[in-house]
Amino acid sequence: MARTGFLKGRMFTLHRKNQPGFVEDFPDPAPTPQIAEKDGDLLTCGGGVTATEMMLSVIAQVCGEDFAIAVSDMCLNAPDVAIHIEQRSSIAKPSVHALHVFWPFADYVTISRIP
Repeated sequence: MARTGFLKGRMFTLHRKNQPGFVEDFPDPAPTPQIAEKDGDLLTCGGGVTATEMMLSVIAQVCGEDFAIAVSDMCLNAPDVAIHIEQRSSIAKPSVHALHVFWPFADYVTISRIP
């Protein structure tokens, strides 16, 4: 996406371990240190569990929070994501036991966008 110019002028992120090499090849624009970013129709995240949280946020917006919780349970997911935090090693993360809808994605999907 960076090579094509798609990221020019957009907020985005990627896994923290990939950011230094990315910035060497593509210094502008630089990824943010956040776990997730939403810029218009572009949704990006640091990967791993964050991708699941992003998916659950979209599901909650489209199908409701109860359904998103059911999907989370089926994924054996125990979300512990705080709002707008920087990426860090999992050994350093605080424990929070509640479903938090990712604020960057809360307004991304509307029923009219479902194919």
